[in-house]
Amino acid sequence: MIIEEIKKTLLESPEIICNILEYFGFYHMKIYSNRISFANSEDGNRNGISLKLDESLVVKDFVRGHKGDIFSFLIKSRNVSFKEVLDRVKYELGIDCFDFAPKVEPFSGLFSKCRKKKNTLEYKVYPE
Repeated sequence: MIIEEIKKTLLESPEIICNILEYFGFYHMKIYSNRISFANSEDGNRNGISLKLDESLVVKDFVRGHKGDIFSFLIKSRNVSFKEVLDRVKYELGIDCFDFAPKVEPFSGLFSKCRKKKNTLEYKVYPE
């Protein structure tokens, strides 16, 4: 599963997005037809941050000026690693691992079929 597929899955379940936001310390999530609004803190502006519910999942923090997709927004605003964000998303979606494309050998494996020649020098010993 790649990031675009994850975004598509999240888009189908805005409640999961709210769970992720809540995990990272955001408050007052409200789901609308085309966006989710939420606050940075418990007493923060309930409409201070907006997440657009489309394939980009762009988040705009109007107070702090942060803007980016949900992953980069969480990384920047909560000072966490991409791995931490991805681990939480995997947990919320019930994903054990990601199925990345299989490893492709360079030049279609042409050089993997070539064998390295061993040193085949033979030494002859001559009597003195």
